[in-house]
Amino acid sequence: MANQSYFGIRQLLEAEEQAQDIIEKARRQRLEHLKKARAKAEEEIEAYRQEKEQEFKDQFAGGGSDEAQLQTELDIKTKEDIKNMKAAYEAKKKDIVSLILSTVSAVD
Repeated sequence: MANQSYFGIRQLLEAEEQAQDIIEKARRQRLEHLKKARAKAEEEIEAYRQEKEQEFKDQFAGGGSDEAQLQTELDIKTKEDIKNMKAAYEAKKKDIVSLILSTVSAVD
């Protein structure tokens, strides 16, 4: 009977050791899985960051040529406006001078 008790206790101790081994193995696998998941996430984040940086650089570089084009269009428009103002000044110059002289010369 004592032998059976000893055998039963021994079986329980072995079962407990096996359970601890299984738990430890599961913990190690979980940690390994988490490390792999973290590494993969970091790779994806880095790839996404590089993609967005490239998009920004492309947009910024493309924006430079748009800016140059806008500056050229603005320069052309400004020159046209100046030309039109000078033409309007020349066309109305005689009328304005006549109006000023007639107003100054008029005696009430």
